[in-house]
Amino acid sequence: MSESAWGKKIDVFKSVGWTEEEVLGVFKRFPCLLLSSEEKIRGMMDFFLNKMKLERQTIVANPVLLKLSFSNRVLPRCNVLKFLKSKKLIKGEKNVATFLKLSEKDFMERCVTKYEDKVPGLLEMYGGADK
Repeated sequence: MSESAWGKKIDVFKSVGWTEEEVLGVFKRFPCLLLSSEEKIRGMMDFFLNKMKLERQTIVANPVLLKLSFSNRVLPRCNVLKFLKSKKLIKGEKNVATFLKLSEKDFMERCVTKYEDKVPGLLEMYGGADK
């Protein structure tokens, strides 16, 4: 990777308050993050920090979140989680990162099929039977 490309990736993280040490630490622990485009990183950071109101430290601790598929995993799961929270079916401050990192089977069991009888249409909201 060129020095210019490396610097641009670091700048994306710094623009949302990360220190250079945090960025380097994340790249050491999760080097495949270097393969992500600046646009993907910026978009995911914007979603997690501004829409989902995750703490910066949550992302620092869970850099894998930035490599997840936004349209196939992050958005559908966050929609289900927000809806369940709005219905007070998920209580307390559950860590969104934990739910995003669950396997498909575990997420379905813990967040979709568990509440299907209380929330008709939850499976469809999540993405239908193809999940």
